[in-house]
Amino acid sequence: MPIAPRAALHVGRGRKTSVISDHQPLRLRRSDALPRTDVSEAGTGAVQIGWVATIGLGVFALNLFISRYLFWDSYYDLAAGRYVAEHGIPHHEVFTIEGRSRPWIDQQWLAHWLYYEAWRLGGYPLLAVVSSVLVAGGFAALAALMTRFGVHPQRALLWVTVAYVACLGNTVIRAQSFAYPLFLALFWIVLVDSRRQRFAWPVALTLPLLVFWSNVHGTVALAAALVAGYGLWRAGVSARRARLRDACAYTAVAVAAPLTIFANPYGFSVREYCAALISNPVVQHYDLEWRHPSLASPWSWGFFALLAAVLLSLLYSWRRKVRPDPVVFAIAASLLALASQGVRYQAWFALAAAILGARSVAAAGGGPGPLPALVRRAGGAAIAVAVAVSLVVVLLTSDAAFEQLSPEAALAATGAYLERHPAARILADADASSALLWTQPRSIGHVAFDARLEQFPQGRLRRWFEFMAMNTPTWQQLADGYDAIVVTRRTHPGLVDALRRERVWRIAFEDAGGVLFVRRVPTWR
Repeated sequence: MPIAPRAALHVGRGRKTSVISDHQPLRLRRSDALPRTDVSEAGTGAVQIGWVATIGLGVFALNLFISRYLFWDSYYDLAAGRYVAEHGIPHHEVFTIEGRSRPWIDQQWLAHWLYYEAWRLGGYPLLAVVSSVLVAGGFAALAALMTRFGVHPQRALLWVTVAYVACLGNTVIRAQSFAYPLFLALFWIVLVDSRRQRFAWPVALTLPLLVFWSNVHGTVALAAALVAGYGLWRAGVSARRARLRDACAYTAVAVAAPLTIFANPYGFSVREYCAALISNPVVQHYDLEWRHPSLASPWSWGFFALLAAVLLSLLYSWRRKVRPDPVVFAIAASLLALASQGVRYQAWFALAAAILGARSVAAAGGGPGPLPALVRRAGGAAIAVAVAVSLVVVLLTSDAAFEQLSPEAALAATGAYLERHPAARILADADASSALLWTQPRSIGHVAFDARLEQFPQGRLRRWFEFMAMNTPTWQQLADGYDAIVVTRRTHPGLVDALRRERVWRIAFEDAGGVLFVRRVPTWR
């Protein structure tokens, strides 16, 4: 895709070249300047497509290779998807004991159903492929957006790599994978529109995109806020220039964007779901994803590395008297403020920050020379081999290997226990609870908690975390009223040892993966 559209005006100044299309204001901005090296190679459509495809396939191969494991979110996605396929969209809690009688707002129902259908058609391997295609599609779009705005393909590769590293931990099999291509599609629409003088209909495409988004992942609230903020800003600019029709159109988009959050089967009830999760102090205290980024956590190292790289790129471009694109800068700064409040927001900052850093360096001038054809062919061949190897590895991965992070044998023993004692109540740790619901369907309605941390009363949720951590004198009291406890030995070896010493419990099953404890005198007798 060429950098400059038809009928573009090129204005040279030294080593820099500014590109102004017929959709842009005639005011030149130093931030739009592109080095000649970037224009010559990045402007070649075939080269752009080749680099973008290579980057996307590379991310796919890597992400597929590390997607051979299911986590508690993955298990919940599948269990909820199966429920939607068999019973329709849920409205009342049926999975857990601690959430019983509470509303079930499954905002991500469509992602759950799509994941379940993928599993039904191709098992865990197809599930991993679908998730990795979504993630890779997002990062391929990130690379395409960079090259579209003048970033040299080699630099785009480096920035995408750093951004992907910053997102590690957020690219596993979970509903969030659907948000990556959606976020980049929204970003693309906004950035292209920001270079136009007048309102154009493509910006209205953000609304159907948000409607779909509101049924697959909760980050639609963040996306709607970005669209609303951009629309209000453009409306203000248009009003100052006496373009009332444009101001009204942008205002309409800004007003409609927040309403798309409720464009799902739950309507305005989604507010309760969001409030129960985002403002939950128990979740923020005990769940790593909701804590502040810290250098002590390996999951935040990529975030801090990317932040440092972006700051250096801004300093470099500033010294060369190039100012960052105000729209990209505003979005990245907003997402940085959000990422500073929780690890789970690092991914969205990473995507915007990579564009900010890449464009800033590209606009400052200079660029790497073209790679020799032999090197490009060798790199493409290596990526092709990596994709093929990853596909073969995933296709040959057994179900047991996909489930290896959960105590699968202990879960099977729990299912057998429930078959003999259908009234039993099961308390399981975080790694076993959602996995139990998926692998042992008879456990539905008998398990205490699952991955939906917003679903439970805060007091009981806190007791669950205290039980797993054994960090209070009364941690054992949560088990009162439960007939069996499933513990994952990998994550809670201390809990296994502590329960082994409790006289009220006996071991019904034990292996290297986990332990099933049953009460000596069951509560249902």
